[in-house]
Amino acid sequence: MPILIVVNNPQEWPLTVDGVEVVSARSYLVEPRYTELDGAKVFNFCRSYRYQCVGYYVSLLAAARGHKPFPSIATVQDMKSPTIIRLVLPLLPALAASSPFQDGQSTGCLDNRLENYRRNCARIPSITGRPCR
Repeated sequence: MPILIVVNNPQEWPLTVDGVEVVSARSYLVEPRYTELDGAKVFNFCRSYRYQCVGYYVSLLAAARGHKPFPSIATVQDMKSPTIIRLVLPLLPALAASSPFQDGQSTGCLDNRLENYRRNCARIPSITGRPCR
């Protein structure tokens, strides 16, 4: 089963993964070779999933081709729901802090929360208490 990572600009994608092809959204939408893939998993990491933006059409076309898109169009539509936004919004800072990437670069850590806390408590002692060493 082919695995594709679809992004706006493949040159900006920092990772290489064995068995995974990184392609531009434009290529995925217009090149006939992607139409012929059977059961492909399509990870859509485009910058925007808004209606009439390229990321929206990547997920829509992946589903129409019989591929398995992530996120699916149903997920994209659910993300517009105010209830979903209120549920997910408080989780985003924790997810961002725990990412192994910061400022577009790999940190070398699997989880970045402790390093973020160490730096932030030195910058904002009135919130976090005495500065860390």
